[in-house]
Amino acid sequence: MDRANIMNHIKTPVFLDKIIFTALLAAEPVFNQHADWLVYKDDQALWHFERKTGLRYPYQKRKQDALSAWNETIKNQQFWELDTDFTYASGKVSKETNYTRLILETATGRVWHWFEDWGALHAVDAQRKLDEIDLFSFKHWSLPNKAEFLTFHKPATNPVGTGSEYGRLYGHNRWLVAEGGIDLDNQDQPLISLFSRISTVALVFGYHELSKPNHLAFWSGIRKLIDPVSKQPMQVANRANGLLLDIPDFVIPSNQDWQDKRLADLWEILLREDLTLVAEDRPEIRISPKSDSMEAVLMLDYSPCRLPELEAIQLTDPNKGLWELHGEDAERLTQLGCRGRDPAKDVRYEWVGIDFGTSSTVVAVSTPQGGKKLLRVGVRDHAAPVQACQFENPTVLEFLDLEAFLQIWSTQVYRPALRWDWVCAANEALVHFRDHARNPRMVNSVMLYLKRWARECEHTVALIVDQVHGKEYELTPLRDTNPVRGQPMQPDLTAPLDVVELYAWYLGMVINWRQHGLYLKYALTFPVKYESEVRQKILASFRRGLQRSLPESLVRQSVIINDFEVIDIGTEPMAYAAAMLPALGLAPTQEGLSYAVFDFGGGTTDFDFGRWRLPLPAEADEGIESVLERLAAGGDPYLGGENLLALMAYQVVQDNLSEVQKNKLVFVRPSSESAFVGSEAVLDQSALAQANTAMLMHLLRALLESPESFSSITRAKVSMCNRAAEEVALTLEINVEGLEALLQHRVARGVESFVSEMQAAFVEQPPAQVHILLAGNASRGQRVMAAFDVASEAWQGWVTRYFGSSVPEFVVHFAPAADETEPFKPSCKTAVALGALDLVPGSTLVWRDLLHARSEGNAPFNYFVGGLVQNVLQPVFVPGCAYGEWHELGIVREGVFVLASSASPRARSGMKRGEDELELCSVRFADASKGFRCFARVSGPVDIELVTAASRDALERGEHGLAQQMALDGVR
Repeated sequence: MDRANIMNHIKTPVFLDKIIFTALLAAEPVFNQHADWLVYKDDQALWHFERKTGLRYPYQKRKQDALSAWNETIKNQQFWELDTDFTYASGKVSKETNYTRLILETATGRVWHWFEDWGALHAVDAQRKLDEIDLFSFKHWSLPNKAEFLTFHKPATNPVGTGSEYGRLYGHNRWLVAEGGIDLDNQDQPLISLFSRISTVALVFGYHELSKPNHLAFWSGIRKLIDPVSKQPMQVANRANGLLLDIPDFVIPSNQDWQDKRLADLWEILLREDLTLVAEDRPEIRISPKSDSMEAVLMLDYSPCRLPELEAIQLTDPNKGLWELHGEDAERLTQLGCRGRDPAKDVRYEWVGIDFGTSSTVVAVSTPQGGKKLLRVGVRDHAAPVQACQFENPTVLEFLDLEAFLQIWSTQVYRPALRWDWVCAANEALVHFRDHARNPRMVNSVMLYLKRWARECEHTVALIVDQVHGKEYELTPLRDTNPVRGQPMQPDLTAPLDVVELYAWYLGMVINWRQHGLYLKYALTFPVKYESEVRQKILASFRRGLQRSLPESLVRQSVIINDFEVIDIGTEPMAYAAAMLPALGLAPTQEGLSYAVFDFGGGTTDFDFGRWRLPLPAEADEGIESVLERLAAGGDPYLGGENLLALMAYQVVQDNLSEVQKNKLVFVRPSSESAFVGSEAVLDQSALAQANTAMLMHLLRALLESPESFSSITRAKVSMCNRAAEEVALTLEINVEGLEALLQHRVARGVESFVSEMQAAFVEQPPAQVHILLAGNASRGQRVMAAFDVASEAWQGWVTRYFGSSVPEFVVHFAPAADETEPFKPSCKTAVALGALDLVPGSTLVWRDLLHARSEGNAPFNYFVGGLVQNVLQPVFVPGCAYGEWHELGIVREGVFVLASSASPRARSGMKRGEDELELCSVRFADASKGFRCFARVSGPVDIELVTAASRDALERGEHGLAQQMALDGVR
């Protein structure tokens, strides 16, 4: 039975029915593999059950009575005639033109056998085969000798004798005797010692099993045989109307109340009566609904997400029990021997902070005592000693069986009965990917960059291909669909798969584990430049996924579930500063301690600038003890761990261009880089190109993370897929020195941009000292640490260039590694989640986002925008500028204005035409007269509005052309 049919036979969403469904999924294939089952009650077999017919027969009576009736019938009939016109060959019954005539004499055990030709089996071998036959409870079958046969034959008196002078039987002249073969047409000739058909007879006999008499279905016909002595018709066996030999005992009255019932129908019966099915041919194979259901209950947390298996005491202890069983039918609970528990008793009202990262995710929770702790969301053995690395959960999903997964995910809302071998997550999924990174199907079955996709999903196609079936599934953009407060969510069969919601569900299952309790309040942080629309959609996905991790018995208690909330608590760099500044022993000041965060992540590098100050008198009256003010933000959208890997892969493709072209390989171009000469044949956005790029990035990861392990030049043997999806093997030259120089240059360029943005952030109130906080795992690399050496020539050159003569003192706090002795101490990766808990409602530390206010509550504007002067961008708009204010960009020439824009911080000091990170767009204004000027204003994080007017005064009077909306990311 398929899963859809099983679903039709259970009552969702009752929890026990989900357990039944889980047990059924495991039992169904086993049930269908065996035709005959014994039905046991305790240790006693009660019935024989035929799966195909659905009939039950009393155990033992069916077999014993049939044998008894068979043997009695045999005794009462002297001769049995068989016409074997079917032969069991090659495992199948096949029709033959010629048939073998057999006459069996039960009194003597003689086999009277006609054969067609002189075969190749010796009579001695024939008798050996007959000795193996146990038919009619007679163990000593043999051929008659020549004398016995001729006495029986008596051609003058035998009414079935025909033919020549000597006569034939049934018109046949060749018959078998113990000494060999006899020819009735030539009785005086020597006996033939070789013959063949006895082998067919042996096969027929050998296939017969008394326990399964209907297997003799190839016996056919009613033949008369006259006793040669009495001249009376002999009693002859027959098979007619489907009843073997018309023996009544082979039509034993059966119980038909299980007919037309599938295993899903029988499950409740077996469970209610505590029955067990045992495969007749394999007694070790058993299906026991009660024990199988109990096993499914014990695997309740392990099966979907590999949390520890439940102990039996959890099901019966008065102080424990299961949340999912609260409110279930008491009789059914008694059947299973389980106990429910009211989940309201385990609700926690402390906040959960979630740092949803590009490469990994961290979860922190407040304790009832006011402290903080991290949850181990990336561990399989919860009994193992705590290690700091266990607090990072890879943001990865792996799809193995999409069909099975989607069937359950779309029909069961709360704690669906999923299985880890349908979809797995986190460490195991990442390990699978890295171990099989050369397998295109594996690469395409793994979602590595959920967070990046969440921001780009409106204009990025993501195709998942599962591993079991090769099923393709195209992801659709995120939905801003939130649960209705206080009401349970309902199944939505039309809703597309939301991978962010699914990942949030996995996180929620770990957060709301039985050893932790059930949490209702969650706070998420976001990167600096995430637009409000994107943040709201991610929040909606997390709200659905986290709520689905709660037991339904809690969600249906509306008074409690009203308190469920998932909120945006600010930017990741701000949360990092909130946790790290106190951890460094720093304190707020009256004028404000200036800080700058350089957050080098997996996807991008964010800059955040602010002050940590003491409260104003009015703020102190409200119980506020310190204020974290965010002044400005920026970032390098192309500087991140994964982006550096993509950059290196792109360079390796260019270094091996002839080999790549020869093998017809394709790769993806990084968005920060321009196409090179000859790139048309090797660059595209296909799934194959993405898989090849992912494989190459995996190959180069060690160079990024452990450069000391490489020599100057190395060769790598790899297997990739060409344009025809054929696997090809090739050797790539890896110029380690060249790639190292590329990385150092790219990191230095990002740090220089950080210095430039820092000067702009503090330009109105230049500080005497700035504390620089390095964040993110990638910032612990030697390349970043070298770039932040304040005594180096490069650093001194940057600060002099941008700060001039008023250079503040820079105190660099390098990103701390995790401390194994103090695992809850903020580190470069965990500080964001811990800091989020300092910013939640009710905290004495409050945050003021001045940049947020200038952006009308949205994310800050992300671009440098202006016109070209002497082929150099002259920025009029810069990141973080106010929304809604008109600024002049330049003169419209011949109805066209060339708009220049860049997301790179390098544009602040000017960017030349032709540079990779500069975008030019010719905007046409059909209504622009000669001398008109182009004006623009910011309308979104990546959006501007353009108009033309004769002057600013004309613009303010409303005398302007039609407005044009433009998305600087080139999509909308």
